[in-house]
Amino acid sequence: MFFNGFAAGGTQPYTWAWTFGDGGSSTTQAPYHAYSAAGTYSANLTVTDAALRTASAFPLQVTVTVPPPVIASLTKKGSPFRIVVAGSNLQSGIQVYINGALWSNVTYQSPSQITLKGGSALKAAVPPGTPTQFEFGNPDTGQTTVTWSY
Repeated sequence: MFFNGFAAGGTQPYTWAWTFGDGGSSTTQAPYHAYSAAGTYSANLTVTDAALRTASAFPLQVTVTVPPPVIASLTKKGSPFRIVVAGSNLQSGIQVYINGALWSNVTYQSPSQITLKGGSALKAAVPPGTPTQFEFGNPDTGQTTVTWSY
């Protein structure tokens, strides 16, 4: 997220002190700050002039939403039957629904890969040649839906 501070009056040059409400800070006039989790944060700016006079901006309420999971591919694997899901922004605790039913046998491997397991039960839920709807929901409420068949 981009921030930009402005100052008028006082004696130049100015110094800038930003806090972003998540432990991050910056001393530049127009910083970029990436929040790592969804939530509402209070960002603050304090400007100090050359005569050491300070002024603070009212706290800015920043609401951050994390992008939903992005699904790049689903790949069927055998023995036992499983589906490897590749993408980005896959979070630990992700929930997967297959045709509206929660699938509980999900193994989180990384932000770019999860595996759906279940052998014959998974194969029955995702029959060959049948378009199947998958919904992927991250704990931060970001979600995406994909239809897939093999």
